[in-house]
Amino acid sequence: MNIVKFKLSDGSTDCYVNLDAVVAAKPTEDGKIILHTSNLSLTVDEKQFEKAISEKDGTISSFASIVNRLVQAMDRMTVHFPTSIRMHL
Repeated sequence: MNIVKFKLSDGSTDCYVNLDAVVAAKPTEDGKIILHTSNLSLTVDEKQFEKAISEKDGTISSFASIVNRLVQAMDRMTVHFPTSIRMHL
């Protein structure tokens, strides 16, 4: 998940958007970008959007790799029965 916080044009509202879920980003004439996801459309400032997509945060990718290693370790500890034995049970 690539969640980014955007401040809306009213200045008092923050909105968190998963950039991986953005289906389309359409620029408008007044320097804004409309982000479309499966369940919402949001208008944000173009500079905020460019800053959000240009930054790469290594914490998310390192967290994903840690979870992946944990899943692999748990899978190794699991006992797997062959299909032929399961059919006779």
